[in-house]
Amino acid sequence: MNFWIKTLITAGIIAGANGLMRWSPKASAALVALPLSSLIYLTWLWLETKNTGVVATASMDILRIVVPSLLFFPLLSLALTKFAWSFPLAMIIASLGAMGAYVIQRSLGWG
Repeated sequence: MNFWIKTLITAGIIAGANGLMRWSPKASAALVALPLSSLIYLTWLWLETKNTGVVATASMDILRIVVPSLLFFPLLSLALTKFAWSFPLAMIIASLGAMGAYVIQRSLGWG
């Protein structure tokens, strides 16, 4: 599939989720809580390869990275609410925390 067509479809899905927020923040959050980028990536991968083994391997690789990345959300929430840090600083701290969890996971041989 053409790169630009995939880009437009993917951008449309993300923009749609953002637009949904105006009418229903909870529905938007539920949609964004889906692993949209992973779903889209795995769909494009399958359409291009038609190889379920490649898709299965990619799915497990994503799982290994998702688990430590879940730390991002509570760190962001705490940084914004409890510590009242600015949004950019909170995003940086939460991202670094998730990356740190991933490094620890890798060092333990779990990823």
